[in-house]
Amino acid sequence: MFNKIHFFNYLTNKERKFLINSTQLFRLNPHEVLFEKEQDANSFYVVKKNTIIVRIHKKKDIIMKEGDYFGESAFLQLLNASNKSQRMGKAVAS
Repeated sequence: MFNKIHFFNYLTNKERKFLINSTQLFRLNPHEVLFEKEQDANSFYVVKKNTIIVRIHKKKDIIMKEGDYFGESAFLQLLNASNKSQRMGKAVAS
């Protein structure tokens, strides 16, 4: 599935492996809320099947369908933090 998403074409093999190892599958019931506005934006989501409606306060609803994704900035921050901790770990071990 990741190969079909254009965003992932720019990742290195190491970054793809990190993503795959960090992946969780969520199954939602109709009208179930994935997250609320007040929650931290610390996850990256890919719609695998069906649709998700993203409701942003005072803006038009966004309908996400199979293959659509959101939360890229959270993923990139997590990836950056992972890379920093790996570099720091190597520096300490040297």
